[in-house]
Amino acid sequence: MLKSDLERLLGHMEQLWPRWDRTKAILELWKKTLAPLDYERSKQAAGAHKIETGGYRSPQLKGFLEKYRQTRGGAGPAQRDSGTGGYARVYIRCVEAPPEYPGRKGRIVPVCFGTDTNVPGPDKVQAIAQTMADKHAELYGGEWQVFGDPTGEVYLRRKIPEVGHD
Repeated sequence: MLKSDLERLLGHMEQLWPRWDRTKAILELWKKTLAPLDYERSKQAAGAHKIETGGYRSPQLKGFLEKYRQTRGGAGPAQRDSGTGGYARVYIRCVEAPPEYPGRKGRIVPVCFGTDTNVPGPDKVQAIAQTMADKHAELYGGEWQVFGDPTGEVYLRRKIPEVGHD
């Protein structure tokens, strides 16, 4: 997520929870957690989390992340509604950020493919990942690297991979 989107999302969350006492440490934890996430899905998750938390003074990180995992991204309504598509246990990571966006260093993106019924083989997954890394470098700048196990388990799009920054 871009820094401007991150600030906008935190402002939106502050409007949802006006009594939220955002200490510097809490704010840094939220920023670190939200940075690799998608802005639109995060905004949806915040709204859903607010409905669930009701009168709480502040958002709860665990509850927010559960709602984020329940939201669906995707190319269009048909893909979102059907729940098709999947992630391989292969990712791309920004190893060298462009000078104008130093916050991209360490960003991790899962490699996705079209359907869970037609799972590509490890060679194809690796080729998709390399193409994705090349396109990210072309679009966003910096250097993107493929990592992960292309022979690993494949799972449905509904699950968000749990990865950390190295």
